[in-house]
Amino acid sequence: MLIHKKQIGMSLIEILVAMAIGLFLLSAAASIGLSSITFGSQISQQAGLQNTLKNILTETGRELRRAGYSRDSNTAHNFRQIRLLDPVTKKDRDNNDITAYQCILFRYDHFINTTTPGNGTLDQTDVVGFKFKDNQVFTLINSTNATAVVNCNTDSDGWTPINSNATTMPKVTDFYIGMDNTATQTSQSDSTGRMALGSATIYVQGQAIKTGSTEILFELKSNETIQIRNQPIIQ
Repeated sequence: MLIHKKQIGMSLIEILVAMAIGLFLLSAAASIGLSSITFGSQISQQAGLQNTLKNILTETGRELRRAGYSRDSNTAHNFRQIRLLDPVTKKDRDNNDITAYQCILFRYDHFINTTTPGNGTLDQTDVVGFKFKDNQVFTLINSTNATAVVNCNTDSDGWTPINSNATTMPKVTDFYIGMDNTATQTSQSDSTGRMALGSATIYVQGQAIKTGSTEILFELKSNETIQIRNQPIIQ
């Protein structure tokens, strides 16, 4: 008489099916984990770029608002000078073509060792500038030859970058200043009727591109319009 023993454990087919299901679940979990890491990294990059753009707008706007200030009315003509350089055709906030500038030089009475800012004397600390070059925004502060600087073509000792020179994404891709058609006619001390700048809009943007392709992962744009109450004269 044959005695059939009851099979204990899993058959080969059941083991293979279980392994296949396990591999599928592991693959799905790994995919979700990788997506979460990628998404988290992108969010972190966006936050970092947004902070960089904000810092550029803040520093540029703070200095530009002071353009043309002078404590002494007798020497005001030395400070009420502003140069808009490196013209380019760009888009404004309404996506219209405008003539914008990627370099700006201006002056204000910067002396601060008194209760009232300024001392009425033009020196190297009174000339400020901003320019865009190689994905960096530079500011001109305390250059030894500042009072003689009339363009942005040379890298004098006072040009200092605001943002880092990133070799990887994301990075700053554009910076320019638009006049918004707010310049008004005025007369300088030499009676050569010139335009005074009463306000300007600062534009800055950046982006990240997928590694090994031209696909844009994300792009951020920011702008700010500021009033320049001292109305420096456009040179």
